[in-house]
Formats: sequence, structure tokens, C-alpha cells
Amino acid sequence: MMKSRRPKTNCQRTFTACWTCRRRNVRCDNAVPHCAQCQRMRIPCEGYHIRLVWVNTTTGAYVPQQRRAYPCELTWKGYPNWTLKEVGHLIDHCELRQCRCTLHQALNPFSTFPQSDDVTEVDADDEMRISELASEKHSDNEQALDVCSPTACETDIRDQSTVMSIVRSDASHLFGNTALSHGENRTPINNKDMDFPPRQNRVNFSMSIIQSPSQSLTPSGLQEENFLFFHYVSYVSVQMTPIDDERNPWRSTYPSIAVQGAKTSSTDALYHAILAQSAYNIANLKGPGRGNGEKASAMRYSGKAIQELRRSLELPKKDYCSVLAALLTIMLAEHVFHRNSQGWQNHIRGAIGFVSQYLTQQPWMLSHDAWIITQNFVLSTVISQTACSCTTSSLDHIDEMYGMLDDVIARPSFGYTIGGTTRLIRMIYQTRRIEVQLAITGYKRGIQEMNEDVLVQVEDIIRQLETPFDDEVEMYMEQHEPNDLKVLPRTRQLVKLHLHLFNGAAMIYLLCMVLQYPPSTVASYVSEVLINTMAFVDMDSNNVSVWPVFIAMVEAYTSESLELSNRYLASSDVVAGNRKDIGRVVRQVWADREELATRRQCDLGEVSVNWRDVMKRLDLDILLL
Repeated sequence: MMKSRRPKTNCQRTFTACWTCRRRNVRCDNAVPHCAQCQRMRIPCEGYHIRLVWVNTTTGAYVPQQRRAYPCELTWKGYPNWTLKEVGHLIDHCELRQCRCTLHQALNPFSTFPQSDDVTEVDADDEMRISELASEKHSDNEQALDVCSPTACETDIRDQSTVMSIVRSDASHLFGNTALSHGENRTPINNKDMDFPPRQNRVNFSMSIIQSPSQSLTPSGLQEENFLFFHYVSYVSVQMTPIDDERNPWRSTYPSIAVQGAKTSSTDALYHAILAQSAYNIANLKGPGRGNGEKASAMRYSGKAIQELRRSLELPKKDYCSVLAALLTIMLAEHVFHRNSQGWQNHIRGAIGFVSQYLTQQPWMLSHDAWIITQNFVLSTVISQTACSCTTSSLDHIDEMYGMLDDVIARPSFGYTIGGTTRLIRMIYQTRRIEVQLAITGYKRGIQEMNEDVLVQVEDIIRQLETPFDDEVEMYMEQHEPNDLKVLPRTRQLVKLHLHLFNGAAMIYLLCMVLQYPPSTVASYVSEVLINTMAFVDMDSNNVSVWPVFIAMVEAYTSESLELSNRYLASSDVVAGNRKDIGRVVRQVWADREELATRRQCDLGEVSVNWRDVMKRLDLDILLL
């Protein structure tokens, strides 16, 4: 007897579930900001935003858990109701750009973009745009947008409520110069004499944007701004995090806030800060003299950003995300990329004061954008405070926001943008608090006994730092969604290396700066951190976080550690402007240690040198980001 089959039921997929529930293939109640299913499972809810993906025209294959089309009603939002004849006219003349009829007085939503099937080679003497530096081909598969997506649609991204998603994919579309040349010509940037970093540091990338890749990426459409913005999302953003992946907020969150939605003073501030950071980076790559034009442009954009930020702070109603993002971006542009070592503490204090106004509203609990920007604020604050003398510390202000810190740190992915973990950042924060407590009591090693309560805290930190990182590595890999499974082993190795070098630096900071032990006590940790650092760099990734490397280099004294330190300093010169100042401080610490050892007739490993004092003597106040 044949068994009767159950009739198939028609199930209409609505695509309204959060991304976490979609990936887990479970029912979602679509609650905002976090669905009940994710809250019940105590896992991060990734929200409901649209993710676009390139589709292979031959096979129809595409990366799963992505969307192939953008909603039509959003695609055409803000455009007039054209007739078929008018639409045909706009399409026919989209490339000629010579028609002066009334239809062309507004931005034409139609455009074309070039497709390249060859590997793009970039050498130092090539006269091509710097943003193509990272355009080496990542896939041999010919890919194109799905026919349902707006391949011919070019919306004004400043006037639309669209979200720009810049994600790593296997798309083989390389954007040529036409993608950057909409609008007027204004101070074109010549990069033929640019000081390019080594080829192994170049990054494979591609962009998937809601709008057609050939359109103007910026609200004004000016050539210089197009170029700088494109350079930011395609090159600078990759340098901002040790392990670049689809979660990189400088490729997605920051640019999208800068150019989406309504034009406000805070989004203008963020937009111009992004342009300033990009221009400073180009000036660093070109080197002194040759980059003066880009440096002047960067200073002009930075001035505009500060002016707009001040204007936004005077408004009674402020947008939390764009204001805080602008403040942090201005700080990075001026005090990391520009090599201006003075004044960053004012930015930190301003950010602390601004965030303190939102302790009741808790915007970081309501949206992913607010959380990721607040996370960057917390990381910047915690790490930057380690460079401050204990008398000028802002820890009292941070303690007032302890509840906010707990909320932000609670997410499993906290710290990934700096290459750390919740446990590591918490230990650095606790270590800094202990340092302040000991400084207040006048603690000196060998002269004064340590308070028993402080001793318990120190023992707990050491125990935490000695705990293996296996769980953290697996947690990171679970949240990492690479487009190519072949990169998983490499990514896992990079994660392990960076977590171990960060962990070793935290131990060095505790033992040398807080407990005041000499460098010989931490020689093995210093060697391990520097070996892991150069292993990380040698794996085609020069974006290692500078804080752990700096903490290790200032305590280096053996020939092996000094050689590794010099190798790192030589490879990091063009990354950001403050790296040169970091090299000055490190080498001065070494010189002082050698001079003191000679004077005292003792081993180099027995001489402690306070790098904060050296920094002050050199009239430097480096932001270690």
C-alpha cells in the first residue's frame, strides 16, 4: 500500500525577518530594534537593513543571505513621473552629457560603467588614480547585477533615504576613471609621483552599492570630492581595522551616514571629515613636498567639518549617530592621519560630554549604527587614556558612563574593529583604573606595599590574560561571513595572531607601566608580541593596531626585539601621519635606556624608561590609534 504524500503548502517568503533569523532559518517576529527570538537566544540581532549582492550572469549564483534587488519604490523615490519618451531621452543621452534640455538640469539617474576582465597592475610610476591601488582582481568569474536590481538607476544619494552598503564581494567590476568624474572639474589630484606602499600591502576589493557604481558618489558631484570619497571607501577604510571584512564600519556605516537622508550640519561635518581623512592619507602616500596640494585640501575640508560640527552642536535637536561619527572622524583625520599630536584630548572630552547627554535615551541599544559608533568611541577613549598621565585622566568621566560601557561591551563582537575582544578591552580599562589608584596613593615598587584590594584586582587581571583565546577566535569566525571559503584559514590565523599580540601588550602594560617592573621581566612577552606583529604584517596585512605594538616596542632591548621593531617602523611609515611620531618616541626611549644603562653600568633590561615622560619631553601627545 502506497503511503499518501502530504500535499505541498504554498509558503510566500516575505523577506522581513532579521538577518540573524534568516541565517538560522527560524521564524522571526520582526520586532524593532531586536526581535524576540534573538533576545531569547541571547544572540546579536543583526536588524532588517537591505544588503545587495552581485549576481553571476552565467550561473545565476550569488552569495547567500543577501538581496539581489532593491525595492523599486525606494529606487525611484524623489524622482518626477517621467513619460516613456522622456525616459528614453535620458537613456539615449546619459553618456554624451551635451544635452541642455530641462530634463538634464537635474541629475540623470541613468549611466553606464566599464567592466574589466583583466588583473589591474599598479606600479609606483603608473599615472592612475590611487584608489585603483587596491583594485587587483579578486575573482575570475564574470559577474553582474541581477536584472531586477537598478543597474541603470543613479539616484542622488544625498537626497534619498537609501543606505549605501559597501561590502567585500567577488565581483570583478573594476571602477575606472569615469566612475569618479561626474560634475565639474576642480583641482584634479595628480598621483603619478605617489609613494606607494609595497605590493604585498595592496588590498583586493570591490564595491557593491545601491546606486550604479559609475555614478557620482558625493552630493556635489565635484571631481575632487568624488575621488577622495571613493579613495576613502576603497582604500582608507581597509586600513582602519586589522582584519577587514563585511562588518568594517568605515566601508559602510560612516560613508552611508555621510551621504544618505536629509542634508544636515552633522552629516555635512562627517562628509567633510571623511574627505579630509582621505586627503591626508594621499598626502602621506606622496610624501613631504609632493603631497602639499592634498594636505592643503585636507586642511580646507577639516575646517569645514569643524565649522559644521560646531553648528550642529548648537542645535536644540541633534542626531546622535552623525554628530558622534563626525567628532570621531575629525579626531582621526587631524590627530592620526595629519600627524597633529596636540589637542586630541579636547576631542575625547567633547565626545564624552556629548555621549553623557544620552545616558537616559541609550541610542546605542536601539540601532546597529548607534552601537557601532558608540563602540568606536569607547575603544578610542579606553585606548587613548593609557597615554595620559594619571593627573589628567578622564577616568572619572568614564566611570559616570559605566552603565553605557556595560551595554556596549556586552555584545560578543565588541572590540573587533580594533582587533581585540571584550575581555581584552575590559582588562586594559581595569588596568588603567588600577594605575590611577596607585598613582593617587604614591605607590613605588619596592618602597610601598600594594593595597590588598588592588592586589586582588591585579591577580584577577593576570588570570584573565592567561586564559586561552580559543572561544574568542571561534566566536569571531562564526560572525565572519567571507564570500570565499578559501580565505577562512588565513582569517583564522590573522585573528589568532592579533589577539595574542594584543593580549601580550596588555600584560606588558600592566607589569611595566602599572606595577613598574623593568623590561627584563617582560622580555618574553615583548618578543612574542613583535614576532606575532611581523607575522601578521607578512601575511599581506599591514593594518595591525598600533597600541599593542607601541607598548611592546618601548620595552624592547634585546637585539632580536630591536630588529623586529625597526622592521615594523619601516613598514608603517605611510599608513598614517602619527606613525612617524611613534617612531621618534620609540627610538628616543631606546636611546635614553642605553644612556642610563651606561651611566649605571647595568644591563639594558634593568633600566625602566617612562615613555610618557619621553613623549612630553619631545613635545608630543600621540593618539595611539
